[in-house]
Amino acid sequence: MGALAAVYDRLGFTLTPPAQHPFGTGNQLAQLDGNFIELLAVTRPQDIPAALAGHFSFGGYNQDYLKAGDGFSMIALKSHGWQADRAHFEAEGLDLSAPFEFSRLARQPDGTEVTVGFKLTFATHPALPRAVFFTCDHQHEPQHFYKPQFQTHANSAVGIAEVMMVCDDSQTLQPYFEALIGRDAVTALDDGLAVQAGQAMISLTSRSELSERFLGASIGSAGEPRFIGYGVAVRDINVAETAISKGGFAYQRRGNSLWLCSADTSNVIIEFTQTQGSE
Repeated sequence: MGALAAVYDRLGFTLTPPAQHPFGTGNQLAQLDGNFIELLAVTRPQDIPAALAGHFSFGGYNQDYLKAGDGFSMIALKSHGWQADRAHFEAEGLDLSAPFEFSRLARQPDGTEVTVGFKLTFATHPALPRAVFFTCDHQHEPQHFYKPQFQTHANSAVGIAEVMMVCDDSQTLQPYFEALIGRDAVTALDDGLAVQAGQAMISLTSRSELSERFLGASIGSAGEPRFIGYGVAVRDINVAETAISKGGFAYQRRGNSLWLCSADTSNVIIEFTQTQGSE
């Protein structure tokens, strides 16, 4: 966890203090405008509960994921209320796990701690064993979670612009994303799918297409679909470049965007793009 946090500090992100989940994982967050990047590690393996039929094990899933190496394991979608989420997913015929809720302590900027709670709704798909989607219903006041001090970054990051998935047969997943997020949100492309999720786009793209877009990135050989990278919207790409260059990273710049991918980033592609209208 410490090594991962050090990488994101070098990338110019401000991170929240370390926090511990009751099921064996710990995290730190790079908070953005209404969303966040979660840095996650198995910090207390002895606390991971035994697997139960019909229950999704957050700690167990990520522990198993790490057996094949570091990476990008999950996406938390904004909730419309956990009961509404479940009712919608059930009506769409998605495969749901039992309700999942937990609380943890969150250290505030003044050093005090408050309890924050979450109710998660997992809607998994058998073709996505290493790419899990769930909704996250926050059971606390927003000011106990989002803090201005944690949303100001040296790289000028303001939000998540894109989530990239490598998938060589994305059309087979179109019904899943239509059920998960909405039929109007999904657009079939010649070589993939584009799924509008709030302010961000989930892009399902073939290996060949991604290899052309990110020449030299570690895309990997054929296999099940998985998350391969994400895009960060920044106010000023020159400020972002200065922060990333100062951090000692090799990167490629293209106009108002730059990207990098290395062992330091767990071979996850990170693309920084200047928001429209920024100078």
